[in-house]
Amino acid sequence: MTILAIDDSAESLIAIKAILGDAYDLCAVKSGRSALQALERSKVDLMLMDIQMPEMSGFELAAELEQQDAYRNIPIIFLTGTVTEEIVSKIKKTSAKGFIEKPINSKTLKEKIALFSDIPRKEEIS
Repeated sequence: MTILAIDDSAESLIAIKAILGDAYDLCAVKSGRSALQALERSKVDLMLMDIQMPEMSGFELAAELEQQDAYRNIPIIFLTGTVTEEIVSKIKKTSAKGFIEKPINSKTLKEKIALFSDIPRKEEIS
């Protein structure tokens, strides 16, 4: 399983890498534009996407991906440091499979990813 983590915070990307370890192929990028480039180069099974990023927000990136046949079915889990009724309402209007509040809780992240257990983990492919 290949996971694309998109977050402008280096600390969040480091935390995701530490939590997931070597269980998954992880590609980490710091912007929506970099995410689009990574998607062109690699097959991605799941995206962990920060909502609040400069240049292109997670909502904007998700909307763009939903318009593209090649990417619209890749599951998205949003990451957010701000949980308000407005944010939750916006998340519900997207095709995202949910969200995780920052700081990222190890158990929560693993549980959300486990929902996609039909996608093989790295060691199951080898």
